[in-house]
Amino acid sequence: MVLKVVIIEYFGAVKLYFNMTDETQAELNRLNTYHQICCDALNEFAANNPYKLPAYEKEKIEKLLHRLFDGETDYLLQNPEDYLGLYGHE
Repeated sequence: MVLKVVIIEYFGAVKLYFNMTDETQAELNRLNTYHQICCDALNEFAANNPYKLPAYEKEKIEKLLHRLFDGETDYLLQNPEDYLGLYGHE
């Protein structure tokens, strides 16, 4: 028997998940990619439009993105069957 362990770190917390399915791992990778794309787009917009997006607003948006993606990640990891049943084939 092979034990598959996945280590996930976010907001300074480290969690271990055992025997994660390939489908759950793929969805987790997709969420991480989408999060990075959103952060990169925000940073680019902020750099090119400093008068439209003050630094304090950019920081608020970054915190919101982190909360959103952390919530999705938690849901995926705590209830993978439910999550993938709802969102797995979008």
